[in-house]
Amino acid sequence: MSADGAAVVEAPVAEAVTLSTICSLNVRTWVETTECGQTLPCLLLTFPPPQFGEVDLAVVEATMRSVASALGATPAADGEPSVPQVGVRLTTRPREALLHFAGCRYALSVKHPRWVRALEQHGGALLAVGLDPLPQVVSVREVDEYRAAQREAGRMQFALAAVGRRIGGVS
Repeated sequence: MSADGAAVVEAPVAEAVTLSTICSLNVRTWVETTECGQTLPCLLLTFPPPQFGEVDLAVVEATMRSVASALGATPAADGEPSVPQVGVRLTTRPREALLHFAGCRYALSVKHPRWVRALEQHGGALLAVGLDPLPQVVSVREVDEYRAAQREAGRMQFALAAVGRRIGGVS
């Protein structure tokens, strides 16, 4: 109970993202130009369906929800243009950026030189996490269609992450 007598509900603690999950993620990067003319680096994380066999959509969704939770990403609310600012989740090294997940000692390496330069110039990036699978090999058009469909269906979660030095971590 809070001081005013209201019940306090604690958010469930998500399990840490595992190294095998990080290694399995599809990473797509692009740089958009905002209405103000600034560049905005964007990073989309998706889960690849298995090459052979059936995909368990419930497992994929649970995995990607844990990824989104570890990044502080939330669904975009109807009519709500703001995306949560989640603080430092990205560090840079020469020609590489590292994406850090809460509660995880591993980071995801992103080695796209143009994107890393834009990230360093902007000081942050828009993170997007798709809850449904997307194959590794698809065209740009198919990725754009996936992004649009996921947003429309409320199946994508977002966060604005800053670049900096991780507290208590090596950067």
